[in-house]
Amino acid sequence: MKKNTLLVLLLLSFFFSRAQSHGYGMIRAVDFNYGHTDPALGGMFSFGVKGKVVGAGVGTAILHIPGSSSPYFPVFGELNFYTDLRQVRPILNLQAGYGIYSQDLGFGVTEKGGLYLGPNLGLLFPMAGRTAFLFSVGYVRTTLSVSAGGESASASTDGWSVSAGLKF
Repeated sequence: MKKNTLLVLLLLSFFFSRAQSHGYGMIRAVDFNYGHTDPALGGMFSFGVKGKVVGAGVGTAILHIPGSSSPYFPVFGELNFYTDLRQVRPILNLQAGYGIYSQDLGFGVTEKGGLYLGPNLGLLFPMAGRTAFLFSVGYVRTTLSVSAGGESASASTDGWSVSAGLKF
């Protein structure tokens, strides 16, 4: 156990020391369409380290799922693949994590969070310095666990996403 804790601390210290000189951050407004008439709006933030063509980081978001009064908070790890061109650059962003969510539906029925997947493909438009405008489209899968009377089942919600934001 102590060995694992030390390893995690060493990896985190390496990650944060590299992030100061080779880091990135992204902030995005996201519109999710789960096949409902009302889109699910949200905001997303992530940060990490990057190389010439690959980046890795962590992130979180706050999303509103139509028909729900509780926010859905996915916490995810992400991988970014992009070209090292000076002009407009394509970017592939892969996100996987867990959605923090809980809602009491009444009559002893509760929904809880589950798996979150969010791959997307976009374009980075360079601006001043290291800043770039990001536009992307993608696929979103959120999984919820529904429990009632001691039994539980999971349900997935799939849809498309469109996001715009800044990479810095």
